[in-house]
Amino acid sequence: ITRPPSMEMLRKPVTSGSSVRLTLTTRQRVVFKLFDSKGALVHVSTVDAPAGVNQYPVSKFGLLARGTYTLQAITNIDRFSRRLIVK
Repeated sequence: ITRPPSMEMLRKPVTSGSSVRLTLTTRQRVVFKLFDSKGALVHVSTVDAPAGVNQYPVSKFGLLARGTYTLQAITNIDRFSRRLIVK
């Protein structure tokens, strides 16, 4: 069974123990971009992700202060965006 491409947050509201689950149909380079509530870019990182379900700890994106953020995951095929509320 092949899952469609998707991105979801595991554990809401977001804490240091939360993770991002990214499901891809093919091996792809993924660019993660994290924006604060004012739209300022606060983090960028790139990973080579295999096909299937991949999990990344929120701590990968740095120490986040309380507030609202937008996380984007951009591949050569898909673009995902999720709002994060950090408590």
